[in-house]
Amino acid sequence: MESIFSTRDFLFTLLLKVGVAASFAALLARWNTFRRVLFTEERDPDQKLKLMLFMTPPLILGVALRLVSPAYHFADLSIEGAFLMGLLGGRVVGRSVVRLSRFRAGRS
Repeated sequence: MESIFSTRDFLFTLLLKVGVAASFAALLARWNTFRRVLFTEERDPDQKLKLMLFMTPPLILGVALRLVSPAYHFADLSIEGAFLMGLLGGRVVGRSVVRLSRFRAGRS
């Protein structure tokens, strides 16, 4: 019996997620301010806020695409983005990104 998502579909979805993440990374890396904040060893609260404000709009866009059509579920990188922001900015930044990017409609 074949499951709802076959292994092939799962791998294709992961490949699409990597592509979306790479395109977001390429867009964000063009700004000098983002690069400066990203490569800072220890960030003060202002830099953490800048980092959060840079990363939240692409994540919101991915969640909005998922809500518009189930075919775009690969664009939702909110879990991966929250994990990354938690690593880069700390617990408060990670939680804030989750709260800002995870507006859910019903059970989705």
